[in-house]
Amino acid sequence: YVKGGASLDITSVRKKPNGNWITDTNWLNAIQLSQTISLFKDLPESIIRGESQWKGWSDLEAPEAQRVPDFEDRLDKMHRMLVIRGLRSDRTMIVTKEYI
Repeated sequence: YVKGGASLDITSVRKKPNGNWITDTNWLNAIQLSQTISLFKDLPESIIRGESQWKGWSDLEAPEAQRVPDFEDRLDKMHRMLVIRGLRSDRTMIVTKEYI
């Protein structure tokens, strides 16, 4: 997961949700998580199905301080860090400090 979704091609994966709230990079990160970690196998479907929830979470100033839609009850600190790194990479250092 070091590369995240950078190893994927946006034209060869499931289409991302409508709207421009989720970047291609973040969508590819979600796809990569779903393909490499079984806990996240339904992450893309969750994002599509609960788009307004995920958009709201993603738009927060500090999403790491809020519950992760559909997944919070399943996440330990490491997996929570991976979701935040994948969908809000600008908050990675903050959540990494919490992990350590």
